Amino acid sequence: MQKVNWSIVGIMSFVILLVLLGTGMLLSDGGSRSWGTMGPIGMMENWEYSAPASPLGWAGMIFLGLIPGGLLVLAGFGIVWFVRNVSHSRPPSS
Repeated sequence: MQKVNWSIVGIMSFVILLVLLGTGMLLSDGGSRSWGTMGPIGMMENWEYSAPASPLGWAGMIFLGLIPGGLLVLAGFGIVWFVRNVSHSRPPSS
């Protein structure tokens, strides 16, 4: 078995993540108010929802970002754990 160069695996994972994020940003409309199924204004005309100010402010937004960020990090650690176990597995002895 060959040894796995984990720095290359990490760099390639980061590059793939950047490519996927960039592709998603290019394919999305960025939330612009363009022509949809209801026309340029939309079903609600010019009415826009404005939520009341949160008592947490920016701290609340940071904590809300920690949940999906933590799930992504957890998924990344799971993939690394899986690859390491598969690459170091030995066939059962007879």
